[in-house]
Amino acid sequence: MGIGMVFGSGIGAALGAVMDSVGSGIPIGAGIGVAIGAALDAKAKKEGRVICPSEKTATSPQKTKIMIIIGLGVLVLAGLVAFMLFRRSA
Repeated sequence: MGIGMVFGSGIGAALGAVMDSVGSGIPIGAGIGVAIGAALDAKAKKEGRVICPSEKTATSPQKTKIMIIIGLGVLVLAGLVAFMLFRRSA
């Protein structure tokens, strides 16, 4: 999850630079990165490939669904923020 946050922050900084607002791009990218990282962690645990040796418990399907819903919510929120920023600048 941490690796996803780092990559997401970098992507968010680039998007923020394009939108002339780096300060708002980094949190959006970090949120997207956390959601992607959590989904990849859940997938790895489900397949039996534990990324972190201290984490040996399998996630339940209910937790996976909750993580997916949270990730989609973050993406929708990021899309709305980006839409409002582009609409304001146009």
